[in-house]
Amino acid sequence: MRTSQLRGQSIVGVLVVLVIIMALYLFFLRGNTGSGPVGPHGEQTIAKAAMNKASGVECMSNLRSIRQAMTMYEQTNEKKPAALTDLSQSGIASGMLSCPIVKQPYRYVNGAVQCPDPVHARY
Repeated sequence: MRTSQLRGQSIVGVLVVLVIIMALYLFFLRGNTGSGPVGPHGEQTIAKAAMNKASGVECMSNLRSIRQAMTMYEQTNEKKPAALTDLSQSGIASGMLSCPIVKQPYRYVNGAVQCPDPVHARY
């Protein structure tokens, strides 16, 4: 009798854990299924906010790599690159030359590179 009670309690425990995991999945990962990434009150879902933050980090990383490649180019060639596409010999792929969020190329003016997205202007 005692083993059947333990087995029944462990099955209930497993079911409770599964229900909690499904609730967390629906809350965090799926977000609002109605109007896309924005919730019913105008807020972003957690998953969409995380993706935006990751894209911002990717943009920051791209800019850092481009600036390092510009420094390497200047040290090798003793001049600034004429365009960002000249950095291909320093290991910068063409896909890294645009912002991952707005999909526009980075601005290169007077030897400085900037993101066209106003949110990323401080990067």
